[in-house]
Amino acid sequence: AQAVLAQASHLFISFAFHPLCSARLRTWPPMGCGPTSQAHSDHVQLVWTTAAGSDCYQTQCCPGLRKLPSDARLPSWLSQADLDRITEIAAPYGECIVCQADCFGSPCCPSPYEDGGEPLRQLRAALPHLRFDFEAQWVGCGDQANWFHLLTIRNGGGGAPAPAGAVVVGAVVSGPTPPGQQAMDAD
Repeated sequence: AQAVLAQASHLFISFAFHPLCSARLRTWPPMGCGPTSQAHSDHVQLVWTTAAGSDCYQTQCCPGLRKLPSDARLPSWLSQADLDRITEIAAPYGECIVCQADCFGSPCCPSPYEDGGEPLRQLRAALPHLRFDFEAQWVGCGDQANWFHLLTIRNGGGGAPAPAGAVVVGAVVSGPTPPGQQAMDAD
């Protein structure tokens, strides 16, 4: 364990004093800064911070959901019950990420939720009346860097209504069956 810690310390010192990284230390926010959760009339942004899964990076603090400010008001189209369901489904966005190391100001490994992953698919299925957009941001440098997972929620998840005569199967919209063709069972 001491050898791993010594190697990690050496790597951090190398990264922290590398010109690319040291420039970012002056311009990027340290741990505790970065995007925050917020509510507006047209969207709500929820932000989760992460922590490295290695004992070498125990300086990371406060992973998980960054709560909305106490004076934030939810827009009329988002109920507290929906918000509670969203935070429950999206909780994995704030869990530890094993490979979370900074390589000269960039992540050594991508976020496991780079495309939103399973939580985003579950949110879209569970709350189809809402629209969800996801972004993974790498913020910071050296041992102060970590992933921020941003989920933006907007009203109107269904998009445009299905065309007349269309059959909705799951999230796939298909048109009416052309004459002479047999309709497929949706079982």
